Amino acid sequence: TLDEATITFYGTSTPEALPLPVLTSNWIIVGREGWGDDAAFLAAHPNVKIHGYLPSADAKRVIEQADVYLCTSHDEGLGLPLIEAQYAGLPVVAPDQTVFREVLGASGAFIKADDAEAAAHTILALIQQSGWRQRHRDQADLNTQRWNALAASDRGRAKGMFAVQDVVAKSAEAWS
Repeated sequence: TLDEATITFYGTSTPEALPLPVLTSNWIIVGREGWGDDAAFLAAHPNVKIHGYLPSADAKRVIEQADVYLCTSHDEGLGLPLIEAQYAGLPVVAPDQTVFREVLGASGAFIKADDAEAAAHTILALIQQSGWRQRHRDQADLNTQRWNALAASDRGRAKGMFAVQDVVAKSAEAWS
């Protein structure tokens, strides 16, 4: 049930970022504690644990204890936290935006970030499916392999594009 689920949120915690209807779940929040009274508001819920910033090894341990990773970001440059969560074997739930669809492909579950109740239903449906944990681990593994292959390809192109010999030769040409 959703009451038994442990949901990880990694980032700046603000009440409007979290789907309050699912606060019956166990929440693990790692990262900045938000602004003003946000942290106090969230900490008042008995099933919310705010860790703040943690050393990498501690963050890894805490995140690996979760059932689901929830991204509530409205904007994301590259989406690496989602890939990192998947690498930990977590299913990722993220806003239905182009950047998140590009990062997650078919491996993610997508929500409307401004509809907390629908987000709660999406998370509940995800964890009620038979074999959900292993299926999402398998999908996450395929997605991280896809991203690693893309990164290796991009690195190769960048190395070719910015090879020192080419830069020196082009500079010499320009000055001659």
